[in-house]
Amino acid sequence: MNKQLFRPKELARAPSAPDTEKVFKYWFRAVEDFIESLEESRAKNDPAVNKKRIIVSCLSQETYLYI
Repeated sequence: MNKQLFRPKELARAPSAPDTEKVFKYWFRAVEDFIESLEESRAKNDPAVNKKRIIVSCLSQETYLYI
């Protein structure tokens, strides 16, 4: 079965924004689901999924500075 993977939207949020915690929790769940889907869809001999690179690629430059 070939299922389409949807990359999470970029997280671009200032920590001081009023709903940052809620937005971050949703975003992080979406990233976790995306990584899990990548791991499930890769062939047995493919290299492991680099979770750190995926997470960094889903952050804006401004948000990355807070990590």
